[in-house]
Amino acid sequence: SFKDGMGSGSGRSIPDFDLFEALDNVSNCLVTFGGHKYAAGLSILMEYVDSFENRLQKFAKSHITSEQLIPALNIDMKLELYDINDHLLEWLNMFAPFGPSNMKPTFYTEKVMVVGFPYNVGKNHLKLKVMKDGCVLDLIGFNLGDFLPFLKKGSYINIAYSLEFNKWQGRTTIQGKLKDIVCLK
Repeated sequence: SFKDGMGSGSGRSIPDFDLFEALDNVSNCLVTFGGHKYAAGLSILMEYVDSFENRLQKFAKSHITSEQLIPALNIDMKLELYDINDHLLEWLNMFAPFGPSNMKPTFYTEKVMVVGFPYNVGKNHLKLKVMKDGCVLDLIGFNLGDFLPFLKKGSYINIAYSLEFNKWQGRTTIQGKLKDIVCLK
């Protein structure tokens, strides 16, 4: 925000990018700045904003790799499909309410087979069923419809997901909410 030609702001960084070092590199554009590797605050005169922005972007482009821009997915534990049942979900739900400071656990299961025919619902949401060791799990992946061309009946994938009860037309079933998919050869 700006008042009387003086601006102030704050920022947070992505993992492995030192925001404090970046601001130190362009400090001659700033009135003041402080913070640490992952968060910082600053004050700046309006006349230096364009120079600051250009130099900071140049610094970031030379210090951030494309891999760093891919959000990390935090996996809590490996889970086999045969371990998924109502009792597990009821136990997990004892840790609710879930939100930013208490995220639902994210599980992963390796080498599940796509059964049936995956399809898109809504704008870009993926629905599919997977099976491993004779156990089947229904999955929905919000905004994961771009995976559809790669998912064929009988193909194998690794999945990252959370679990939830799905209530639909008077029936309650267990559903996995997909977070990511790795297609296997």
